[in-house]
Amino acid sequence: MNLRKIIYLSGLMIALSGLVACGGGGDQTIAGGGIGGSGISNGTITGFGSVYVNGVKFESVSAEIIINGNSEGMFDDAELPFVLNEGMVVTVEGEINVDGVSGRADKIHYGRLIKGPVEMVNANTLSVLGQTIFVDSLTRFGRKLGMLANLVAQDIVEASGFIDASGDVHARYIEIISPDDGIAEIKGYISNLTGTGFTIGTLAVSWSDLSALAINDFVEVKGGYQLGQLAASSVERYAGGFGISDADDAEIEGVVVGNCNMAPCLFSLNGQSVQVTANTEFDGGQVVEIQNGIRLEVEGELVGGVVIAEEVAFKDQIELQSQISSVDPVKRTLELSGMDGLLVQTNDVLTEFEGAVFDDLQVNDNVSIRGRVITGGQNVVFVTKLSFEDMSNDLKLQGPLEARIGDIVTVLGVNIDTSLFIDSDFKIDNQIVGRTTFFNLLQEGDALEIEGGLESGIEWQSVEIDE
Repeated sequence: MNLRKIIYLSGLMIALSGLVACGGGGDQTIAGGGIGGSGISNGTITGFGSVYVNGVKFESVSAEIIINGNSEGMFDDAELPFVLNEGMVVTVEGEINVDGVSGRADKIHYGRLIKGPVEMVNANTLSVLGQTIFVDSLTRFGRKLGMLANLVAQDIVEASGFIDASGDVHARYIEIISPDDGIAEIKGYISNLTGTGFTIGTLAVSWSDLSALAINDFVEVKGGYQLGQLAASSVERYAGGFGISDADDAEIEGVVVGNCNMAPCLFSLNGQSVQVTANTEFDGGQVVEIQNGIRLEVEGELVGGVVIAEEVAFKDQIELQSQISSVDPVKRTLELSGMDGLLVQTNDVLTEFEGAVFDDLQVNDNVSIRGRVITGGQNVVFVTKLSFEDMSNDLKLQGPLEARIGDIVTVLGVNIDTSLFIDSDFKIDNQIVGRTTFFNLLQEGDALEIEGGLESGIEWQSVEIDE
């Protein structure tokens, strides 16, 4: 549970003499509820002053920092941001306290996901080793790079993030490598075995010893890269992802490889096996939505190298619902009523359509959308799932707060005027807090859920901080 929410709700409970219960619905960070004891967490660094990963503040002054397999020693809080970077996907070994939002790091491992020459770069993707690297609003850039626009072809870069079944990388951190040692590196899932090697996504890897490898194995490969092929000098197979077998608390964030139709089922995140059971709780989705390419955060117990999922949270946190105001059949894009300036991008292969296909879409159809942000010259949402809502007039806009001026909040480039909202229209994680408290606690980057209706025109009616 988010620490700000704990502080706020504790005070609220006292003020209301226990009439308001802590908790409620919403897409909260699932780090809360830890049982305490040995812990391991794999996810994105979101802050320093110690180190924050998956909603947990890990005290790190006694932690060994290991970067790309090499021990760099220990660092104090002031030094750590110069050794690690926000956006890096790391594995923290140590202990998670019973409050679920604090702990102690014994070791912090950072290992890049891909390293090699840039082959192509545009507004929201680049290509390295033949793999597409997606850049979105969550991607952070290293001090040498600064911003994506500074990249040119043949620059040597490393990227950290989450890899999907196609070999594509959803980047959380990108940096320029200098000087270059000439060794390319990639981690990913084997998609095909040939007589002379294997493939990761679209990358052909030449390797003679295939006896211990199988399709869907998660491997780390190093070698020389030329003309679209990597001549491997080493191939390491990851049997368990985390690298250890057991921990009381295990937390992991990543992109799903595998599909679940019902519990029990098994899938993979970042090479780590995850088991869903009949007792698993879900936040923001359901078991049948665990499909290739969906981003999840999972909390559970690590047993025999497998995370037994206690909670699963869906992290494609962009949700939209409205009527279609325009359709571009060539670019496969949509615009939605009440969301001026926001472009919705679909893909016939990567977007899951429920109830129809793109060519069936018409102006005034009401649709529900789940997706992720794509950065570029305008606000673009890439759709992972689109559903028809024929009998609905609901409006919904869920995404990160980009700016606030007075009563106007901006989400995904859409300006929402809350000046006509009443106190009961302002909530934090399903609890009414009123206008003043809401804006006092509101921070840039907060996930906002804004709802309304279309019965008598576009009318936004409530706003909630969805922890």
